[in-house]
Amino acid sequence: HHHRSTGQAKRAKPVGLVFFGYALKEGSSGSVEYNFEGTREQIRAQSATMALKHVITVLSRGAS
Repeated sequence: HHHRSTGQAKRAKPVGLVFFGYALKEGSSGSVEYNFEGTREQIRAQSATMALKHVITVLSRGAS
């Protein structure tokens, strides 16, 4: 497969725009939007780190 795009998708949504959605068993849910800067690899690493931090925050909030 090749990565050819018209460029429209890039204008509509920055490469660094990442959405996280979560839903917990007791019913709370939500989503968070972040816009990261950097290369695709840097953005992937940043979003993975942020996702883990967010999960920990949400879980610790639910545990108390």
